Amino acid sequence: MPNCFTFQTELRPVLPVIRGCKDENEQQRLLEKIDRILRASGIENLFVELHLQNFLQRSYKRTRALGLKEQHRQARESIKALRCMVLKNLLLCDFRGLSQRLAECALSRWFCALPEFPRVQVPGKSRLHDYAQWLSASQMELVLSSLKKPLAY
Repeated sequence: MPNCFTFQTELRPVLPVIRGCKDENEQQRLLEKIDRILRASGIENLFVELHLQNFLQRSYKRTRALGLKEQHRQARESIKALRCMVLKNLLLCDFRGLSQRLAECALSRWFCALPEFPRVQVPGKSRLHDYAQWLSASQMELVLSSLKKPLAY
């Protein structure tokens, strides 16, 4: 198990209030609920830990030790990977469609913890495809089954 560490999360802007679109408001409530579940239940941490274990095992053959800065970078990318794939499954879209949605929609970027400062930066379809394979199928099934339980309530 990798060493536990904390890091400052990305600055996330306050979401604008949308009036007149019931579907968007329902989507926002759902994503806010999933956001709370991912953070409070430890699912996000589980995902990060599983990826770091895999990454450290693959990196074990390197000649130099993996630094804390790289571990932080991997943890941030893992959070983006998890959240982008959860959103993709909710929206039932392909990688190109998700990339476009992230570029257009502040709510989607907020949920996926994408940086907004100094500029908006969204993953392209190739990076999203990489995110889909961030963990092995068995590891991902463990994470998804952990997510389904709190969402059922």
